[in-house]
Amino acid sequence: MLLSDSVIKARLGAVQTKLGWETMKPYAESAERKFKGVVGLAVCRYLETITTQSDAYELRALAESALTWSAYVLALPHLKVRVGDLGLMKTSPPNTVAITKWEYIDTLEAAEKQADENLEDFFELLDALKPAAWTESTAYAQRRKHFIRSYDELAAYVSLGGGRNGRFFSMLVPYIARAEELYIRPLITPSDFAALLLKWQNPDTVWDPQEEQALEAIKKVVAPMAYYEAFPFLPLQVDQASFSSPRTKDGIFDERDPERGDLDTLRRQFFQDGQLYTAQLKTILDTVASPNLFPGYYQAHVKEIPDTEPSDYTHTSHVIL
Repeated sequence: MLLSDSVIKARLGAVQTKLGWETMKPYAESAERKFKGVVGLAVCRYLETITTQSDAYELRALAESALTWSAYVLALPHLKVRVGDLGLMKTSPPNTVAITKWEYIDTLEAAEKQADENLEDFFELLDALKPAAWTESTAYAQRRKHFIRSYDELAAYVSLGGGRNGRFFSMLVPYIARAEELYIRPLITPSDFAALLLKWQNPDTVWDPQEEQALEAIKKVVAPMAYYEAFPFLPLQVDQASFSSPRTKDGIFDERDPERGDLDTLRRQFFQDGQLYTAQLKTILDTVASPNLFPGYYQAHVKEIPDTEPSDYTHTSHVIL
């Protein structure tokens, strides 16, 4: 297990020393189970072998920080009450003051942001170091399943602010897949789409400059079109009770729901950006496609159809003027 009492207190820093390991242990185990599902069992075992003397120790430190803050987020709502035989209670030791609602919400949001930042930093370093436990894992293949693989890559093309948010990116992944399927695969042809994606998933691929140019154009299409496809669903939460539209309002930021016209304008802009970059992608493919480079697209859209009209008009019905 990566987390322990000393690790949690070292990574959180500002937490009181009286926060016991038995209190945090269930949330630490839950955070590690979720982390293991994202990075794979092999990577977790690899991280456990890293010591402070290792060159890769920063990777373990980032993993510990991400896990610690994730566990803290899970624990925080339960730390404000005590449960006993008499039911729920809230203790108030001498010389302490209960925090206000906005302070609690601000603390929870800050902890979530810290967990997101550490997790994004962890993946950035993990992809740079490329240990075999990662590159040979199913989790690695799953992460490279699409042309856009992380929030940082998405924000390079469409940045809406709000910081690095891995949780938000995980919600967008189905719509990234949808954008690729609806707007990229038919355009570049299924065979070229499959071949290019396979090369993209191989970390040792040596790219032709013209392939890189097309790949960059594809990402520029996928990013806004993923937002476009996701847009109608993002404000809604669905459960067994009903549909709901969550709202956030606290003592620091006074937030309001955007007007319908603002939402329509933003979604229309995503679509227009996607169409603009689609046209650029088509121009690139029309220029570079050949029997060896993007052969499917070349065969379907570039290759000239030979003139089948006979040059000898003898015994034909054609009238020659």
